[in-house]
Amino acid sequence: MLTFAKLSKKPSRVRAFTGLNTKEFYEFADIYHSDWEKRRQTLFESKVKRKRAIGGGRHLKLVTFEDRLLCFMVYTKLYCTYDLLGYLFDCDPATACRTIADIRFVVGDKLLIERSDTGKAGGKVGGRRIRTIEELLKVYPELEEVLLDATEQKIPRPKNKKKRKSHHSGKKQAFTVMTQVLTDPDGLILHVSSPMAGRRHDVTLFKKSAIPKWLERHKDKIHARADGGYQGMNEQYDIHMTVPVKRSKKHPVLTKQEQRHNKRHSTKRIIVEHSFAGIKQFQLLGQIYRGKEKDYKRYFVAIASVRNFRLLVRTEAQTQTA
Repeated sequence: MLTFAKLSKKPSRVRAFTGLNTKEFYEFADIYHSDWEKRRQTLFESKVKRKRAIGGGRHLKLVTFEDRLLCFMVYTKLYCTYDLLGYLFDCDPATACRTIADIRFVVGDKLLIERSDTGKAGGKVGGRRIRTIEELLKVYPELEEVLLDATEQKIPRPKNKKKRKSHHSGKKQAFTVMTQVLTDPDGLILHVSSPMAGRRHDVTLFKKSAIPKWLERHKDKIHARADGGYQGMNEQYDIHMTVPVKRSKKHPVLTKQEQRHNKRHSTKRIIVEHSFAGIKQFQLLGQIYRGKEKDYKRYFVAIASVRNFRLLVRTEAQTQTA
């Protein structure tokens, strides 16, 4: 039976299976352990007609939170089947499925965007998490620039004809779901939108999200950078957004100044593409997504939180070294 106590003896496999090293895994688990305990207690107390006292009946196959989190992270990193998870963790595939759902609800509920050390001398490490974009500036009041982009992920061919039409992406020539992401200039993911059918344009997803109104309210403070797909948003909304200059029939050749502007803009905007590359190392977001669409955002937020945590740890280590 695979447990984290056994796996931690092989550090290279911990990194390969979870995306974190052993120390980072324990710190990440500490952030969410109390939320998991509260959720379990709430589920126990929500059952009105109990036949047994709380704690009675069969016990969990994966007892510790670290083992349950490991099961979830192995699933998202390698995107194996429930049958293989059941074999690895010596449990029924249905038990593996319920474990994934349990941890997905806890880790995918809020996006981790700040790591706070509450006890420098070997104390507990915490983190600040947000659920909506409205909470962002409360955590990062010094934020001045954000990077905006959308990404698509393939899904299996839908059985329903209307869903096939709505989810077919002309860009990918496949059936997809798309998600919009907001990052800071260092690549830290700050906001994840609700997924939308892949047939829609990036601008449509932008207009239906909470980002335009948020940028309008903070236009004097926040400067956004986006790719050429967001042309014209400065005219439609009262926001401060920079996009590359595009050629057209009336303007077929870019001037040297416009070329230099595009080069500087691309150099700064490429960081959001690095963020996409980072989260797609987790095969659940890198391969064809086989799960339910209603669970997709929680998976995305959970994986983004793992990547954010590792980025924050590395940034802090580099700062201390410097």
